[in-house]
Amino acid sequence: MKFNLGTKEKLIIAIALVNLIILLPLVAVPLYYNNSLAAAIVYNVYGPTCHQYIERSLCFFNSNNSWSLGECIENTSAHPIVKTLYTMSKLNYSGPFFYDKANIGADRSEAVYYDGKTGYKMPACSRDFGIYLGAFIGIILFVIIGKRFGVVSLPVYLVFLVPLVIDGFAQLLLNYESTNLIRVMTGLIAGSASTIALLSLMFNK
Repeated sequence: MKFNLGTKEKLIIAIALVNLIILLPLVAVPLYYNNSLAAAIVYNVYGPTCHQYIERSLCFFNSNNSWSLGECIENTSAHPIVKTLYTMSKLNYSGPFFYDKANIGADRSEAVYYDGKTGYKMPACSRDFGIYLGAFIGIILFVIIGKRFGVVSLPVYLVFLVPLVIDGFAQLLLNYESTNLIRVMTGLIAGSASTIALLSLMFNK
């Protein structure tokens, strides 16, 4: 069977591939965590666009060669130890975890140790992960149903950004600390809405 792809379809595929290139290193940590060079490249590439604070990130935990995904710092009473393994910056820190809201991003630790487990942090924080994942989901949704609608209007698009804006500014301005679940969910909504809005503007005119 021969598929004849038009310019629009090729462009959508290209956008999806670029998004996958951004997204895959975030979920492939178990594949490269023990390769110092590869890990250093990945973590430092994401550094300029993300604070990479371990408190606001998800980790892949390795316990007896069994992997699971969870909060990097879920149990502070267990006295977690964090360690910088790969990041080449002045923000390196290794030692007992401490939370200081005034200095979010003050360290770039990539590993955490507690309760007999070792956790390796995603190269981007949980909200950024949600945005990247949402962007990819948005591409799929647009291919399936997006062409049935016209261009997404600016007011409609802004509505989908409201959860992220409220949660982000509440953390910044108030005595409030969000959760990684909320960060992922608000990122998912914003990321998918952004991709659908952009694609609708490109292809639904």
